[in-house]
Amino acid sequence: MFLVFYITTLLLNPPVFYNKSFVVFDSEDGFTFITNDSLYFTTDAVEFNARKHNFGIDVYRLEPVAKAERGPITFFVSSGGGVVHSYDNVLDTLVRIDNSYLFMSRFGESKVSRKDTIFSYGGYGEFNYSNKLISFRQDFREWNVEPIEEPLPRPTRKNIIQYDTLTNNIYVGFGDYSIFEEGVEKIESTYEINMFDSNNKVVKVGSFKSLISQTSDLTVPLTNYKRFNGYRLPLLYLNHGIWTVDLTNLKAIHHINADKNRLQSYTDILAYNGRTGRFLMAHNMLTNDPSYHVVNELDLLGRAYEEYSLADSKLPKWAYGLFGLSILVLIPLFRTKSFVVLNEAIQSHERRIQQRLSSEDFYILKRIVDAYPEYVEYPELQNSYEKDLSYESRIKKLRSSIKEIDEVVQEVIGRKRHTIFEIDKGREDKRVKVIRIKNDQLKKVDLFGRLRRTSK
Repeated sequence: MFLVFYITTLLLNPPVFYNKSFVVFDSEDGFTFITNDSLYFTTDAVEFNARKHNFGIDVYRLEPVAKAERGPITFFVSSGGGVVHSYDNVLDTLVRIDNSYLFMSRFGESKVSRKDTIFSYGGYGEFNYSNKLISFRQDFREWNVEPIEEPLPRPTRKNIIQYDTLTNNIYVGFGDYSIFEEGVEKIESTYEINMFDSNNKVVKVGSFKSLISQTSDLTVPLTNYKRFNGYRLPLLYLNHGIWTVDLTNLKAIHHINADKNRLQSYTDILAYNGRTGRFLMAHNMLTNDPSYHVVNELDLLGRAYEEYSLADSKLPKWAYGLFGLSILVLIPLFRTKSFVVLNEAIQSHERRIQQRLSSEDFYILKRIVDAYPEYVEYPELQNSYEKDLSYESRIKKLRSSIKEIDEVVQEVIGRKRHTIFEIDKGREDKRVKVIRIKNDQLKKVDLFGRLRRTSK
């Protein structure tokens, strides 16, 4: 699609976009801005390629929908809900796909899409907050209220949202709502984390209250942090730091070495490209002189982090009894199985590893892990990269990927200075390198899956 840009004008200076006069999203190896009459594409926020379009659509107040998994389609929903547009990166088309109308009742709703379906929760409008989970399916072109059993959570807006592709459960939490005291409106936060499951039930599974009690020394309360749902995990960010939140595993991850200088210089995160692992950030969005910046996720987040539990600290009495009984039953199993294969250890830490790797590197790791105990040939892994890269570039890129994967996995599973890979020559063709996960064992050191290496 972006070959079209090469025959158009290369802008030496970033164009001026006025707030709400464009939509921006990740595409290919960069980011695309769509205004009412033009498209602008950039990989670095320094040089922009531009061309006119004839979509015939007013993009004012269109909002991109976060994706649960990568794909060529990006959905946009009107601010306040209702109207839906779809951008096809392959066909280079932006079209309206709904038979609905402007709701104007779901401002601040939280949205996520998977394949051809959009899920939306909460929002505010017409003097009311919503607690409905609604869905839009592209084939039906209509919004429908999901038949969730009562009781529903408190109506809120500005929640973080996460779709679990393994279970099809949807998690929402950490929103706000308003109350009136003596005729004055006050904004209050809700700390609950609720799960909407595939059986049309909603269950409270955790809370941010325990996290806030553990982080009472924060300069700025977490409730003041901005929310970004377009990363691998939902983000809470401010110029004081960044948190990623894994609602499915009830963990909050504090990036203790996040680049606060960048967060102070560029105060808004506009988009994230999972293919390149880069953020698009902006400054002065509400002025006539905004500026933009592209940064690698590791440079922004840093490598060091701390994890905090979001699980409820209080359990019903019967839960403690059940937990004690389960421990008695499981102790013999832990005594008899004190070792775990390295490949299984990697799989058990898959989510944490995925957070640290680019999508390309994680895909390569998955190919190797899934093939275990068999080897995978280098040429097969090289085919994961862009087709227009030369053979030498693919070889160089694969070497870099394997090095990065090795370092990240070692750090996550606590196996430093011991490579996880076994690299050999192919049996049929000695000129071809092959790779697999080492057939090593790791020793369990507690009941919760923390591992350390032991000599084999």
